[in-house]
Amino acid sequence: MARELPIAAGEGIGGYVMAQTVTRVATSQAGYLRPAGRFVAEFLGMCAVMCVGGQLLSFAFFEGLRSVGYGNLAKQAPELSILAIAIALSVPMTAYMALRGHGWRHNLEMSAGTFAVAILVIGASLLSILSLSTIGRWQILFGLVCGPACVVMFLVMVRGLDMYTGRTGHQTHA
Repeated sequence: MARELPIAAGEGIGGYVMAQTVTRVATSQAGYLRPAGRFVAEFLGMCAVMCVGGQLLSFAFFEGLRSVGYGNLAKQAPELSILAIAIALSVPMTAYMALRGHGWRHNLEMSAGTFAVAILVIGASLLSILSLSTIGRWQILFGLVCGPACVVMFLVMVRGLDMYTGRTGHQTHA
């Protein structure tokens, strides 16, 4: 929405031309800043929901298993633990995106990015690039997936820039 800025007495020819010029400048700046701000807000919101929600679900999962006698699953089965963490990260993010009106395609893209990170971490372990069995704590495994998953989320969002900046509407049935 454009707003006209006041003109000092004696400026411009009749003041009207000056007001139009000033209005155009203000509109182009606001037209650029609003989509960028929306993109940043969408990214930070989704990343926060994914990581905080994922941490709460991971805590419930790992501590729940420990309380029923499974011990330290992160040490006993780190690859399985990584997959559990990917699920725990995807569930709150998918719910948040659905509540915000994002279509299932976008939900699947974001979840696929999270699982791609998990598969890369597991692959690095299987190729002996990364030793997951020596880590032994689910919180550290969580950190190996959550941060990179946010980076992948950012890249997926850049690919769909028009939607995440509000230039096009959310496609709820896509």
